[in-house]
Amino acid sequence: MQTTALTQKGTGTLCKPKTVKTWSDEEVARRWLRLFPIRRGLSGPPEPTEDEVSTLVRQPKVIQELRRRLSDISWWMRCTAETIARRSNREDECTGHFWE
Repeated sequence: MQTTALTQKGTGTLCKPKTVKTWSDEEVARRWLRLFPIRRGLSGPPEPTEDEVSTLVRQPKVIQELRRRLSDISWWMRCTAETIARRSNREDECTGHFWE
């Protein structure tokens, strides 16, 4: 059974692909933008704006791909590994793969 990490706050709770399929396009866009926010600098709002959400919703093929990614454990593991690597590199003051 495949699951993915995605919650309202993007905290890592696992959701089944069946659940992700029930989400509206707006919900898919909001959850994606919470996990991968558009960079606005320090002064931008923490939540996705309506314009950002509607921009994604108007692109059905993009929403389809985001829905697939949000229900794919491999995609989640890739993103998790990147987060761990970035944190480790920052702590070790180095670049590259953190396990090297």
